[in-house]
Amino acid sequence: MNYSTAVMLINENIIAVDVTYEPDGSSSQTAKRTTYKTLDLSLKVGDLVVVPTDTRHKFTIAMVDKIDVEVDFESDIQIGWIAGKAPTQEYNEILGKENEMISVVKASEKRAKREEIKKNMMGLQEENKLSNLAIASMGGESEIENFSELD
Repeated sequence: MNYSTAVMLINENIIAVDVTYEPDGSSSQTAKRTTYKTLDLSLKVGDLVVVPTDTRHKFTIAMVDKIDVEVDFESDIQIGWIAGKAPTQEYNEILGKENEMISVVKASEKRAKREEIKKNMMGLQEENKLSNLAIASMGGESEIENFSELD
């Protein structure tokens, strides 16, 4: 008797799930498909899950490929447990917060650079060098005379 599948006969809440693992990160054509069992009925195709392995720290990430697959209870192939969902939602939230912070930093840097350029331009305007630039009067009225109002 395959004891790893026998528990599925006793507890109907345990389902079998096929997952794929791309060991070299190449393509789904070379992906290894393995069946695991889980009590997490909220899993759906495309979810990333943590599964046991014989490498590294004894766990890796795989993608759910098929839900509630049929199991051959006479097979001697051992079916392991999914350790849990990979916390992708939390990870994506952290990335989003980091991107917001980066946007604020970039805006701050842009403003500081603009202020530095304005300060330097004041010296050029006083020397009457700025209004002699062709780009200073392109598109109609020269904005250079009012450059101190730019933000």
